[in-house]
Amino acid sequence: RPAGGGGGAGLMWIEPKTDWMPEDVYSLDVDLTRVEGNIHEIRTRMESLGYEVDISEKTAWTKRDFLSASELNRILGNLRRLEEAIHVPDGLPELEEQPDQGFFTAAIANALERHTLALKRMLDGMEYRIVRCGTIQSGEAALLPQ
Repeated sequence: RPAGGGGGAGLMWIEPKTDWMPEDVYSLDVDLTRVEGNIHEIRTRMESLGYEVDISEKTAWTKRDFLSASELNRILGNLRRLEEAIHVPDGLPELEEQPDQGFFTAAIANALERHTLALKRMLDGMEYRIVRCGTIQSGEAALLPQ
């Protein structure tokens, strides 16, 4: 992933970790970079399908960074805006804003990862169902003029 705080070329989807436990160690430079990089990938794919979503990205976290409530709420807000643009499956827990005095928990880590994974799966299905003009689906024949 590129260094710096904004989006950029070279990002790619990294499979989310959705089984965080309270005793697990969460590394901002690895884990939040993955989460925000995946959010960037989702936004990029949505744009390729014609969905414009304005989000505030930070795709490269370092070991020196600090996760504040406002940063976490920015990430949660990004996910909410992406989910509002397309339909997401039922059953996902609500993304709730975190209070200034709150704690980053395994449940929050799992929610971030599960929401990015649900968005990716929705986009995978949408892209599969799109038939581009001038293409033929398997089992169909092109109609040629006589």
